[in-house]
Amino acid sequence: MPKINQDQLAQIKIPLPPLEIQRQIVEKLDRQIQALEGVRLLRSEAEKRTEEILAGVWGDKTE
Repeated sequence: MPKINQDQLAQIKIPLPPLEIQRQIVEKLDRQIQALEGVRLLRSEAEKRTEEILAGVWGDKTE
């Protein structure tokens, strides 16, 4: 693979949204990540509760 010309690379303009739009994007992603963490916590709690219920049904007293 040929090497890239550093001067040509430096000339390439990459359009970015305005700073306010970037902030809005980050805020939205932060909210989505926070929601995902909440779902993961709920899943973990549900799995633990399911194990407790099954242990009770099967008579496992390791709690």
